Amino acid sequence: GKQRKFVKESQEMFKEIPNDLIFVVTDENNRKYYNGIVNEDFLKNHISDFRQKFYLCGPPKMTKQLTETLKKLGADLNSVVFEK
Repeated sequence: GKQRKFVKESQEMFKEIPNDLIFVVTDENNRKYYNGIVNEDFLKNHISDFRQKFYLCGPPKMTKQLTETLKKLGADLNSVVFEK
C-alpha cells in the first residue's frame, strides 16, 4: 500500500546507509518492517547510539513526542531531520 511505497522510496533515498535504517510501519502488518508504536521503550531497545542522525516523518503530534523523547535520551536535536 501507501506505506510500502514510502518505505521503498526511503530505502532508495538512504541506500548508502542501509544498515542504519529502521522502518516502522503502523498501518500495515508486514514481516519486513517493524509494526507498532515508536516510543521511548522502542528507541531504547533498537538504538544504541543517540549521537547519530535521525529522520522523522509522521503526524505533527507524533514527531513532537519523538523529538522530546530523543532529546531526553541524549540526541542532539540539530541531528534530527523532519520530512516537510
